[in-house]
Amino acid sequence: MTLTDGTPPTMTFNDHLQQLVERALASIPAADVGDIYAVSFLIDNEDDDPRQPTAASVGRSLGRGHG
Repeated sequence: MTLTDGTPPTMTFNDHLQQLVERALASIPAADVGDIYAVSFLIDNEDDDPRQPTAASVGRSLGRGHG
């Protein structure tokens, strides 16, 4: 069995977060790296249960007039 993002189900949450962040940062085009001033993380809870954290998304903010 594999989770929807391809991680094995036995992976710890910390390992999952590290893999998620590494993939997100690696996906940033080199031309945009100098314009990034913030990286944000959203951790949600599955079924509103804090014992079931879910890494919902990793976002970034660009400066210099970018969106």
